[in-house]
Amino acid sequence: MRLYERTAAIEDITRVIAWIALDNPSAAQRFYTAVRRAYSEIRRFPYIGVKRHFAEPGIRSWRVRGFPHLIFYIPTSERIEVVRVLHPAMDLESELGPPEE
Repeated sequence: MRLYERTAAIEDITRVIAWIALDNPSAAQRFYTAVRRAYSEIRRFPYIGVKRHFAEPGIRSWRVRGFPHLIFYIPTSERIEVVRVLHPAMDLESELGPPEE
């Protein structure tokens, strides 16, 4: 299944890598590798993530192994769309929108 990253997700990943690389470039590379592995898991099992109730219907989250970050994505029959990659300590509702009603 095809996986697409929204611009915001690419920016999230770039920001995290830059932040980690300030202190530990090898950890930044491990983060990038862990994100790619998580993408592979999501591609193989699109509904593996926890269903979340934010503004966009069908959004799920899956962890980046070895790091606290979460990948927020929407699986459909044709593709997987990565919405954001966020640290769980962030205000997820303000980043992803209020819960579905």
